[in-house]
Amino acid sequence: MSTMTPTGLCAPTEPAAAVMNERKELRADHRWLASAATHRTAASPAKISSNLQNLQRIAKRWLPVARERRAAAAGSAADQARWDTLTNAVISAQDISPDSPV
Repeated sequence: MSTMTPTGLCAPTEPAAAVMNERKELRADHRWLASAATHRTAASPAKISSNLQNLQRIAKRWLPVARERRAAAAGSAADQARWDTLTNAVISAQDISPDSPV
């Protein structure tokens, strides 16, 4: 449900606003990953550490979403296998317990 703003336009509801914010975060993280993947130059130890921290933050942020998508793919063994491969790669790279709430 939407609410009316003082200008008479409909404002997004809280859930819609949360979804829009999540999409913005995903796009920003994707842009950072794409940039990090294409800029392979010699980096200082501080930059390498910063990049690693960003990668860990991104992985921990989106791993629960991947788990939700995997659960939603209950009707397709192939889709579940793809999500399992993705989440298992992230878990092993991050040394995250498979059952951790991240």
